Amino acid sequence: MLDGLVALVNASLVQQSTAEDGEPRLQLLESVRDFAWEQLTARGLARSATDRHLQLFAARAAAAAPELRQADAPRWLDRLEDDEPDLLVALERATSSGNTEALIRLLSALLPYWSFRGQLHEGQRWLTRTSALLTLLPDDEPEPLRALRAAVLSEAGTLCFHRGDLPAALHFLEASLAGWRTISDQKSHVAAIAHVAGTLWVAELNGQHSDAARARTTLEALATTTSDAEALAKLALIRGIVARSSGRPLLAREQLSAALAFYRIRGDLELLAIVLLNLTSVLLILGDEVGAAAHATEVWQLGQRLRSQTLLAHALNDLGEIARYRGDNELAERHYQESLQLLRRMGSLGQIPRLVHNLGQVALRRGQLPRAGTQFVQSLRLFAEQGGERGMLEALIALGALATARDQPLLAARLWGAAEGLGKPPGLDLWPPDQLTYAEALMHARAASASSAFAAAWQDGRGLDWEAARVLAESVATAAAPA
Repeated sequence: MLDGLVALVNASLVQQSTAEDGEPRLQLLESVRDFAWEQLTARGLARSATDRHLQLFAARAAAAAPELRQADAPRWLDRLEDDEPDLLVALERATSSGNTEALIRLLSALLPYWSFRGQLHEGQRWLTRTSALLTLLPDDEPEPLRALRAAVLSEAGTLCFHRGDLPAALHFLEASLAGWRTISDQKSHVAAIAHVAGTLWVAELNGQHSDAARARTTLEALATTTSDAEALAKLALIRGIVARSSGRPLLAREQLSAALAFYRIRGDLELLAIVLLNLTSVLLILGDEVGAAAHATEVWQLGQRLRSQTLLAHALNDLGEIARYRGDNELAERHYQESLQLLRRMGSLGQIPRLVHNLGQVALRRGQLPRAGTQFVQSLRLFAEQGGERGMLEALIALGALATARDQPLLAARLWGAAEGLGKPPGLDLWPPDQLTYAEALMHARAASASSAFAAAWQDGRGLDWEAARVLAESVATAAAPA
């Protein structure tokens, strides 16, 4: 066979190249490939050739999947990029033939690859086609395949999260957890902790507080039954995230620093980046601008190393946050715009409302009130479409700051009261630059109104439902719009 390949290369009928990782690759000319396919079909061998192709690339994908969480991930991502045309042909074959095992093996690598490289539209297209096959858990499925299926469902949840489809993300994460609960080994226990943590975070963002509370209880119960270092690192990560979002930055720094130490040694670049992203905001809360900037820059470097559009977009947003915190609105806007362009190109709808909101904050700081109002209302609507309750609350608080800038302190008090009544006290877990803007606006609003009137307006706002609060919020932007 080797002599035959050499002869074809020498005759320029097969093209030889070398992949970025040094692996030799051979490609038939299209005319030769068409002729070979005709011959296989004529001899009744086409189906067996297609089946062998499917099994080969399903095996290559399954071999790549665990490596995507290791220090050598960039090389494996590049290899998947080189293989992508063949992997998609194999995926089509597995889907159309109902070969669930091959489908799971292929998606175990393709889903994280699409998330890393920002090909979210492609990932969503295939999830739409394969969701029914993925979420069906046969009773007689071997444990190794069940574990791989559960991991794939978790990756599906991650991709949906980036797409901004929180209900779908929660659906896949819960299906993943159901799979892990049927497996008894220690590895599955570690994975279950990770997926409960993911479920907790998505449920919190989606405003499903009872689901989040249930997930938190499950998470802490799992924590009492393990001494595994990887499990404890994942617990530290999610505890740090929860502490940060509930106004406990010192505890958040402690937990996230413990997770960071583990993932630096372990070499899991994705989880390392997630820890660094969360530590960035915690350090800003604590006033450590230098440390925050160092972490955000490291995420940017990881994004370049992995060629991960997702990490680059997050890093740019965080660099924008740091610049806004420092009062450099021009630099902040530039970083936000670059991040927004990446997100739109990827179809990462989940983060777009956040960038629109941040650009509104820059406009507010610059005194561009009509522009700020337009962007705050747009972010409010986008968060509402996605069911992102946290983002909706932040938009209400920002529009309260806009009302203060327009000398309407009692209107601001009503909006802040609405935010408190619908969710949690304003300012408790805002991103650091937003916290500064809110604190300044609150001080000015209180100073510009009688304390009794301010308190009455705040209390009135607490009685508003979401629809009334949104109408009130949008009235602020309408009044701020140019004639």
